Amino acid sequence: MTQNLTDSTASVTATFTRDDGRTEKRQYDLPPRGRDAYRVNDLLQDTAFAATVRANQDIVVERTIMIEGERPPTVKRSPKDKGPNVQTNGQTDDSFAMARNTNGIFGGLGYLASGSEPGSRKWEFAEGSTRGPYSTTFVLFNPGQHDTYARLTFHIEKGGDKTKAVYLPPMSRLAFDPKDVVPAADFATSIDSDYPLIAERAYASTGDGLYGALGYTATPPRKDSRIWYFAEGNTTNQIEMFFILYNLSAQTAQVRATHFVEGANKTREQSLSLPAVGRRAVRANDTVPGGFFSTRFEADQNIMVERTIYLGGESGFTTVGAGAVRSA
Repeated sequence: MTQNLTDSTASVTATFTRDDGRTEKRQYDLPPRGRDAYRVNDLLQDTAFAATVRANQDIVVERTIMIEGERPPTVKRSPKDKGPNVQTNGQTDDSFAMARNTNGIFGGLGYLASGSEPGSRKWEFAEGSTRGPYSTTFVLFNPGQHDTYARLTFHIEKGGDKTKAVYLPPMSRLAFDPKDVVPAADFATSIDSDYPLIAERAYASTGDGLYGALGYTATPPRKDSRIWYFAEGNTTNQIEMFFILYNLSAQTAQVRATHFVEGANKTREQSLSLPAVGRRAVRANDTVPGGFFSTRFEADQNIMVERTIYLGGESGFTTVGAGAVRSA
C-alpha cells in the first residue's frame, strides 16, 4: 500500500529482490494525495523477496501479508443453487469469502532510509521464541553494494547467550530460523553487521497466527530510549497481552511500568528488574485483568519494549513501542 503525502503527482519505482539476487521492477504514478494497493503475487509468484521503494515526492509505504485458506471451487453455480456465484478465476461475488478463508494477517511500515547507505549496522528485537507452537524467522536484506557478515546474538531468557554468523552478498536477502541454535527457548536478539542492512522478524504459530515487526535501531537522529509508550492495551474477553522487555545495557535495569486504565481514577504500577542484557516477558492480564489501558515504561538504563497480543485461537500480533528520545 502506497500513499502520496503531497499535492503533486508522485512517480514511484518499486524494486523487488529475490533470494538469488534477481530483481523485478514496478513503476507507477500516484495522483496527489492518492493511494495505491498492489498485489505483489501478480508480479512475483511463489517466491520470497525484499523490496525497495523510491519516489520523487514524499510517500508512505505499508505492507500487508495474508495467509489464505482454500479458495472456493472454480465452477459457476446455476441461478437455482444457493450461495454466492463462483467465477472461473476463483473470485466470488461474496465480498467476505476471502476474509473467511484467511488464517492470519499482519502488516507494518517499512524502514525509512536516510543517508547514502540505507539501513543500520545494529538491530535489536525483544520478542523471540522457538517453543511450540511458535516459530521465529529473522529476515535480513543487504541493500548495498558490499558483501557483509551479520552476527545474530540470542540472549536467552533463562540465561546465556548464543551467536550465529551469516553471510549476505550485495543486494541479497536471507531468512534465518534460529531453532537449531536456540531450540525450545524464549530470547531477545541483537544483530550487528559489517555494513548496513535491514532486519525484520517474522513470528508465527501453528495455530492461525502470523505476525512480524521491523527491528529497533538507535541510528541518528534517534537516541537510545529509557522511556517507552504504548497507547493500546486490552485484556478483555480471551485476549492475553505480554510486554517483552529487553535490557540493552551491561548493568541491571530497574523499570517502572505505569498502566493508565480507561475509566479508572488511579494508575496501576509495577516495579521490575532486568538483568544485564536480559529479557523478560510480563503478562499484562495479571496487573490489569479485563480492561483497556495505555502503558508507560521508565527505566534507569537503556531498554527496548515490545508488546505481543494473543487473540483467541493463538493468533495475534507484536509491535515495537514508541520510544521517547533522550537529548543526551
